[in-house]
Amino acid sequence: MKKWYRHRTLILLGAFLATPVFQTALYALRVHNGLIASLPVFSSQLAIGCLLAIVAPRIPKIPGSVALAMVAAVIFIPWYPAISRARTVFMLFVLLPLLHIAVAGIVLHVIQVPYKALNWSPVVWLGKISYSLYLWQELFCSNAAFHSGYVLVLPALACACLSYYLVEQPMLRLREKIEHKTKLSGFNLAPSQGVGVVGQLTDFGPGTVK
Repeated sequence: MKKWYRHRTLILLGAFLATPVFQTALYALRVHNGLIASLPVFSSQLAIGCLLAIVAPRIPKIPGSVALAMVAAVIFIPWYPAISRARTVFMLFVLLPLLHIAVAGIVLHVIQVPYKALNWSPVVWLGKISYSLYLWQELFCSNAAFHSGYVLVLPALACACLSYYLVEQPMLRLREKIEHKTKLSGFNLAPSQGVGVVGQLTDFGPGTVK
């Protein structure tokens, strides 16, 4: 594992660069099965997040103008019309990698320059339920059979709230109780056990012959 850990940056870069190659192969072979939603298709997104965690301390402060350009890239790149083979290749090898880099850059920028708007109570609350919302949006917003525009954000948000308050939070509290009891049981010795331990320690005191 240490050997792989030393080469983690190169491995992540390889995964990031290999993603468009894998996606192009799927398009070329006209694959329509489960491979189109497999891990290699999204490995660039995972890789850029891991790379950010590794190199973030060494990246200088991102200027606001650069961050604004990244926001523009995130907004406009998804609207690019990849309606031909050449445009699709350009999208996969150029625009999508830029999109992922832009998202990572925006995340780093708001860490370097914490905006007050991000500490606004509704935004903080949305961050708390973000994992539940991420799970539920897959059902509503990624299902072609349910496509109805942005209206589906509302049921996804409602299910995320139910999931967060009725499942996630109770399970987290239960985990904390179990961990707390486990820690306490580790320090609580029965009286007989305590006497036995003390006796063993005193039996082997200085000058004692066994």
